[in-house]
Amino acid sequence: MEWSDRGVILRHGLFHEADMWVRILFRERGLATAFAFGAAKSKVRFCGCLDTFNTIDVRLKTSSRNNYINMLEASLIESPANLRTNWRSMGLGFNCLRFMEAADIDADAAPECFSLAENLRRWLEREKTPDPMAARFFRISLARLLGYAPNLNRCARCGCHPNGEAFFHAEEGRLYCGGCNPGDRRGSVALSPVALANLRALSSVEPADWTGFSLTGPDRRACSRLIDNFIEYHLGLKWDNGFFRRS
Repeated sequence: MEWSDRGVILRHGLFHEADMWVRILFRERGLATAFAFGAAKSKVRFCGCLDTFNTIDVRLKTSSRNNYINMLEASLIESPANLRTNWRSMGLGFNCLRFMEAADIDADAAPECFSLAENLRRWLEREKTPDPMAARFFRISLARLLGYAPNLNRCARCGCHPNGEAFFHAEEGRLYCGGCNPGDRRGSVALSPVALANLRALSSVEPADWTGFSLTGPDRRACSRLIDNFIEYHLGLKWDNGFFRRS
């Protein structure tokens, strides 16, 4: 079977002398690995467009035994202009792409996740000194697209809209106001009004619309703990030695 799609390159590498494997988030089909035979030396079919963060249009074909995908040709649609010269931005971006790769994005979630990946690239292009917390907010944004959106707006018990201190329980994915806090449970995180406001604002929009972070000290630690606990419990992913692994 032969088909065409648009995708963002998450990772790539060489095998043999001139062949490449490419991990791609396709807009229609989700995550897949394609093999580009002769790509390392090709000046026509791939034309140097198989770099991480590039958006490409690609023509593909499944092998005769349906055991791998063959990339027939690709053309560059969009590529970062300045990102690769900023090691801080690249490091943060690679962390986000590793999370996308580990999340096993299927065809149903593919269009929105593809848009999120392109928004991430544009935000990183714009930010000269991106806040490291952006990587964690990106994880919550992707989790929301995969159907794991935490409830950050209303108390799960009384239904109020917490404005003071609140408590979030990772296993339940629910928020409680100060008066309804059901006590210490695994993964419970206390949130100040500032931390909660940042979580609401930054996890509900795409990276290209992020306008800044106002988290310091205890608020940063609380948000980091909440996001890490939520992602590990609901998606089963934990950062380990340069990759996200199933916990």
